[in-house]
Amino acid sequence: MVKELLEALMREEREIYLENRSTKANGHYTRDLLDLVSPLKDLKVPRVREGNFLLQILPTELREGDPLVLSQLGEAWGSAQAQRMRGNPDGKQPC
Repeated sequence: MVKELLEALMREEREIYLENRSTKANGHYTRDLLDLVSPLKDLKVPRVREGNFLLQILPTELREGDPLVLSQLGEAWGSAQAQRMRGNPDGKQPC
């Protein structure tokens, strides 16, 4: 259930990213992570064709074997949604 929820949230984050971009979705790659309960095997991480799409919900510093703290995912998802509401999908500060 956690794996399916996380994959759905990552797909939604990619959709938010693509709203203001000319690039397209480009499938996914797989990744193994540990959560606090059990390993998440073959997690489908979405990607795009061009650009530097980095998921906020799954920080890049997490690597296989690192603990995945679900409260951190909730915070990251809230941040991504807030940026979307402000019309700032990159999370970059305006000049």
